[in-house]
Amino acid sequence: MRFGIRLPLLLLAVIAAASCQFLVGLEEGHFSEDTGSEGDMDLDVQDDADGEDAPGDTPVEEVMDPCGGPCGEGRACDEATGICVPEACARSVAVPAGEFLMGTDDTAAPADRKPEHVVEVSAFAIDACEATNAQYRACVEADVCSPPAANRSATRPHYYDEAAYDDYPVIEVTWDEARVFCEWLDRRLPTEAEWEKAARGGCELGTDPAACDDGDRGTWPWGEEAPVCTLAHHDGCDPADTTVCGSLPDGASPYDALDMAGNVAEWVSDWFDDAYYAVPGPWTDPAGPGTGTQRSVRGGAFSSIGDEIAVTARSSANPPASENNIGFRCAASL
Repeated sequence: MRFGIRLPLLLLAVIAAASCQFLVGLEEGHFSEDTGSEGDMDLDVQDDADGEDAPGDTPVEEVMDPCGGPCGEGRACDEATGICVPEACARSVAVPAGEFLMGTDDTAAPADRKPEHVVEVSAFAIDACEATNAQYRACVEADVCSPPAANRSATRPHYYDEAAYDDYPVIEVTWDEARVFCEWLDRRLPTEAEWEKAARGGCELGTDPAACDDGDRGTWPWGEEAPVCTLAHHDGCDPADTTVCGSLPDGASPYDALDMAGNVAEWVSDWFDDAYYAVPGPWTDPAGPGTGTQRSVRGGAFSSIGDEIAVTARSSANPPASENNIGFRCAASL
């Protein structure tokens, strides 16, 4: 009799304990209210134990830093090359589509800058600064670009191969080497017309945004103030050699492109023809003469006098030549 009474009580205790364990598991989320089969519950718990994603989890994508870490004060990552550069140089500037005044009618100007003519260009972007030694070295190390013809600069025995000058413009590269670098970045050399518009500004910036007028005839990228060493690194400035890219913000162009006057002259894509401006228009996205022996060079260098760094100043060089005062910057169509 006593045994017969205790057995139901024992069974009730076991059932109560099992129910409590199930409720605790349900509260902690080990299984859903619809428990399914015993095998289903065992599989869910095993997934968690293995560290695998539970159903409904969203994987977190790892974000890679192209430069491998912080660049330091006053510097920023150029994502295209994965190289740290001066902060002002880690960007391109947009130049809107539209007209600008190219060349000059100044009677004292050389003939190759005449006549002044209205040119229309499509929208494009141009690098804020000239390509640096460090950026170019990244292309060389990728086995795409050839090293510069010399490691030296005008006054420094070691330049390209000296880390202290990583933020200075690369020099001693030919026109073709400049082209290869830009194409490595899915960019190109700017045309001579694009370069001059980026340096001078378009007619939309003048006194009458709907027309090209006297307000669109700036002499230098920053305006009409005569060149001084805080505006452009040119003849008479210290050092008599290249300087850090983008270090003269007061000399910026209307579109905020830097070093468009001085530091180093720049290869552009066009063949050079000193009579090209005399060709009848219309002038829409001109790409220069179809053939030639010299390539156009714009902007002047650390060795150039004031008139040679004017926005209309033109010069040229033999494409296979590499000089200690010629560099480049890249552009891209928008």
